[in-house]
Formats: sequence, structure tokens, C-alpha cells
Amino acid sequence: ERVGPRLKVRGGGGGEWRDRLRDVGRYHKAIGGNLEVAEKGLRNVNENTVSEGGRIRRASKMVNRMFSGLAEECKMYRKAEVITSGMRVKSEEENDRLARALGGVRDQLEEVTEKIAEKSDTDTRPLVRMRSALKVIKGENKDLEVELGVLRSMVLRLRGGGGTGGEGEGGGEGDDDEI
Repeated sequence: ERVGPRLKVRGGGGGEWRDRLRDVGRYHKAIGGNLEVAEKGLRNVNENTVSEGGRIRRASKMVNRMFSGLAEECKMYRKAEVITSGMRVKSEEENDRLARALGGVRDQLEEVTEKIAEKSDTDTRPLVRMRSALKVIKGENKDLEVELGVLRSMVLRLRGGGGTGGEGEGGGEGDDDEI
């Protein structure tokens, strides 16, 4: 009642609803015709999706089978690396121990050489014994140098250097046989 005077009546005499009803009928026919095409397209999309999903699953299984051996090999290399690291540490410790032992033998050699030099002026029998002892010590010294060279080579190989040569392979300190 209060709103009534404010409402405006549009012209056309009430024919608008018929026009709208006709438009809705046309839309219904257009949508109905396209609905079958859309449903068919959606079915095709669904079938393609299902077949592609199966193909992806098969490919995934194949890839997993292909690379499972590589994964196992990687695990094996990691274990080998741990073992090699332990061996490298042990080799370095043994190398240090032998280097200390070689230093001790060199010190003994110097002491014996000094004693021989002191006593060589008077008596020859102790000198003969000393020379034979000195030869034994030099032999041990060479053996230790060879072993030290082998260990150094092993340590270099384990570190990845892989080089050869070094102090323990000749040309070193203990090569002369004279007193």
C-alpha cells in the first residue's frame, strides 16, 4: 500500500512473460541438443583419463623395476664407502706407528754408529760385532721403509690420489751400506 504509488508500470501490455517463455523454450532446445554432445565428450574424456591412468601406473611400475637395481647398487656403494673410510683411518694409524718405529730405529742406528766410532780406535772385535749389528739394523730399517712406503701408497690410493712414488721407494736415507 505504501509501495504501490511508487511502482511504475512498464509498457507492452503484459506480453513480456510470453517472450521470456519463448526464449526459455529456445534455450531448452539448444541446451538439450548440446547436452548429448557434451555427455559424449565427457564420456570420451573419462575413458581417456582411465586409460591414461592405467598407462601411467604401468610406466611407473616399469621405471621402479628399472631403477631398483640402481638403488641397491647405491646402497652397496655407501656401505663400501664406510668400510673404506675405516680402512683408511686404520692405514693412517699404522703408517704413523711405523713412522715412529722407523724414527726409533734411526735413533738407535745413530747411537750404535757413535759407539762404534768411539771404540774403533782400540779394539777390533767389538767393531766386528757392531758392524754386524749395524747391518741387521740397516736391514730392519730398509724393511720398515718399504713397509712405510707401501702404507703411504695405500693411504694415497684410499684418499683418491692414486699416485705412486714417495720416500719409501728408494733414493731415501737408508740406502748406503757403508759405516
